[in-house]
Amino acid sequence: MAGGRLIAETLRLQAGAVTDRLGHTWHTAAPEGLQSLIDYERCPLWLYRKICDLGLEDAVPAGLLDSLQRQSRVLSARNLLVDAQAVEIHRWLAQREIPHIFLKGIALRASAPLLPYGDARATNDVDVLVPPDRAMAVWEALQESGYRPVRGTRHPAHHVSALWNEARVAVEIHTSIAPKVDALDMWERTSTHAHWVSWNGERVPVPSPTDMLWHTVVHAMRGGMSSWRLRYFQDAAVVLAASCDVEWEEIERRLGGGAPADRDRAFRWLASAAALAGVTLTALRSAAGVRPCNFPVLLGWRHWVATHFNEHPRVFRVLLEGASHVEAGLLMPDVADLSAFRKFRRMGTAFAGQLAYRSWCALGPRSIAGWTTTSAPRTGPMPESVPPPSAHPPP
Repeated sequence: MAGGRLIAETLRLQAGAVTDRLGHTWHTAAPEGLQSLIDYERCPLWLYRKICDLGLEDAVPAGLLDSLQRQSRVLSARNLLVDAQAVEIHRWLAQREIPHIFLKGIALRASAPLLPYGDARATNDVDVLVPPDRAMAVWEALQESGYRPVRGTRHPAHHVSALWNEARVAVEIHTSIAPKVDALDMWERTSTHAHWVSWNGERVPVPSPTDMLWHTVVHAMRGGMSSWRLRYFQDAAVVLAASCDVEWEEIERRLGGGAPADRDRAFRWLASAAALAGVTLTALRSAAGVRPCNFPVLLGWRHWVATHFNEHPRVFRVLLEGASHVEAGLLMPDVADLSAFRKFRRMGTAFAGQLAYRSWCALGPRSIAGWTTTSAPRTGPMPESVPPPSAHPPP
């Protein structure tokens, strides 16, 4: 089993490889390029947690295990700092009776008892959704309480510019998850179906599994080719692998609009997250027949590139982006805002990267066979379901 497929099999949340077989493969794995691949995928904490949970510590090459352990300690310490800032923001908002819902990384971390490995990722800031007509007032009040704008941050359409205090953890006050998602609709939908969860001695509001999943897809589609790394897929995979209901008709309605190419890419991305979770999207009609990302092949290619071209950043980037374009179903990158010369150069390098990946895929039997899946479990709603969140948790 090549290094890329080995990582894919280890990270898979359900129906993965037999632990004894994984242990034997890790024991005989060549460590060259693996650390660079893990850094590119941004999954050291997730991988280390899985290795420990599967009892594979003695099988993993000692140098790689030590590196993963060091990285995991640093990331876990940072996560705890972000957690503390999130709790402080929750208390600040609750004291002022300001309705709010945590988003993205903090929502996953708070839901970790319900979502497998929801907290096994790096979290750098606190994202919190408030009613759109109160966002600026909250932003100004936070500054009166000692927060200051983070230098160099933007003020995009879906959240005000980030703030932080002496803890140096950025806080983003959101009105939506993305610029093209209507803020009022976002608040009404998310707040109506939100849940309260017990976390760090508080009861905090988080989106429903349906909204959390939709948010991850929308966020990934804004991430371009970066969203085809494991770090992005993890957020959706942990929701898909959990035993909670997802309103698939609502997911289909929300992802079904827009340009056909964007819609197809969104469903392909979601099907790929399901493959990493180890489930099939049987309840999502639009995903029927959609080819998911072939993670064993894609990660095998990335491992090969990391082994041979890690010291050549430009070649490294071109080869990896080309593979991501192929898996995403994109013929060419977006070159609309570039000059004619840069368009030609960008398209040429993209074509070269795609051709290299397609040629590599054709060189041998690197099929996805063996990645058996199960139907996505749907055993009931997420616990602690409540009506729309107010500033204070229900008694």
